[in-house]
Amino acid sequence: STEVCNPNSEDTDDETGCVITLNNELCGDGYSCTIDTCSPGTEGSNGETGCIGIPSDEFCSDGYSCTIDTCNPDSEDADGETGCVITLNSSSCDDGASCSTEVCNPNSEDTDDETGCVITLNNELCGDGYSCTIDTCSPGTEGSNGETGCIGIPSDEFCSDGYSCTIDTCNPDSEAADGETGCIGVPSNDLCDDGATCTIDTCNPDSEDANGETGCVITLNSSSCDDGASCSTEVCNPDSEDADD
Repeated sequence: STEVCNPNSEDTDDETGCVITLNNELCGDGYSCTIDTCSPGTEGSNGETGCIGIPSDEFCSDGYSCTIDTCNPDSEDADGETGCVITLNSSSCDDGASCSTEVCNPNSEDTDDETGCVITLNNELCGDGYSCTIDTCSPGTEGSNGETGCIGIPSDEFCSDGYSCTIDTCNPDSEAADGETGCIGVPSNDLCDDGATCTIDTCNPDSEDANGETGCVITLNSSSCDDGASCSTEVCNPDSEDADD
């Protein structure tokens, strides 16, 4: 401050006649997060300089929502230039999903640009117990579990029973699904059609008469060959070279 005795000034003290000029530019504690003012006699001001540095958290914002940014030059954790203390608050990153790990780490290359959070998805923490689903940690994805963040994506390719006459699908929610795999093998007689009208073609892999590859059972039905003439004998035998095409 600069002190002048000038009773005629409009800024003069009524009792002393002095004019006290406060000069904030002469104050500076070296920290960018403080507002440095010349305030002699103010509680907290320096006894020699009359200066006081008022902390302002707004000068410490790093732009990440997961950090608690405070101006505290006296802290041992404070930045030497700014006087700021940046506290990582990982709890603010919680996405509510048990299959993910959330950490506040603004310096990571994987961090979210707005929050400063790093979300690590762990597929190993997901498992619906069915071998035909691809279990992934995908919080917020449509169909994912609200608590775990997991989703089991059905994949028919894991359901092949080895028989060509069955339509194999992954559908764990069905009552007909296998308890371990989640698969359903639906027999389709249409896939067993051998083109001969005198055979009864069914898909029945469990039959002892079923073909090992197709799962089909081809039953010969000679009665369907009856031409109504008593002088002829009709037999259903598609494999014969004499069979009707």
